[in-house]
Amino acid sequence: MTIPTGGSLLSALITGVLLGGVFDITALGLSLVFGVMRLVNIVHGELIVLGAYLALYLTRHAGIDPLLSMLIVAPLLFLFALPLYRVLLEPLMAKGPEPALLTTFALSVIGQNLFILIWSGDTQSLRASYATASLSLGSVRIPAMYLISFAIALILCGDTEHQIPFEPGEKPVDRQDLEEIALGDVAPFVATAEAVDDDEIGMAAIVELGRQHRADEAAAAGDD
Repeated sequence: MTIPTGGSLLSALITGVLLGGVFDITALGLSLVFGVMRLVNIVHGELIVLGAYLALYLTRHAGIDPLLSMLIVAPLLFLFALPLYRVLLEPLMAKGPEPALLTTFALSVIGQNLFILIWSGDTQSLRASYATASLSLGSVRIPAMYLISFAIALILCGDTEHQIPFEPGEKPVDRQDLEEIALGDVAPFVATAEAVDDDEIGMAAIVELGRQHRADEAAAAGDD
């Protein structure tokens, strides 16, 4: 086994960091779904692969650039996933995490087998000039595709720092709200609200409960 040194070692380190951007994009959606919706979405990966296959089809048959195809693929995946959630997953959410988890597992298995039937199990690649190009800085070579993926990851992750509105007129949700929901800090207050009101409690109401709790704690600390 040969250990890389010099330029090869630096290239490997930079490539590894940039490749993390690809995994970061994948994990971003998964963490938001779990943190905000409390849904363990096992079929998340298959939806991403479906998007890749759609981009492959658009590139080969319509001549669309792979990066530009995202502008078409993203809305198509949304239109595909929305009824999937509304019809299959949303009715199961009130029954606990296990039914939805098993349903997404079944969808994952179905998706994997459909991909093999339709596109075979062979490796596919998107054809683009930048897919195999690299940036050379002395003896360091950095794949252009990894740079592009890392830049997209930075843009998407940076966007989550901004406030996310729910409905017109509602207070926007900041990062602290999302973190508290993800960590379950407002769970006792959600349970209390659900005990009082059997109607489905919306995310905005959950966030407002968390905000009120923080305000009460701050007021109590001020009195002390």
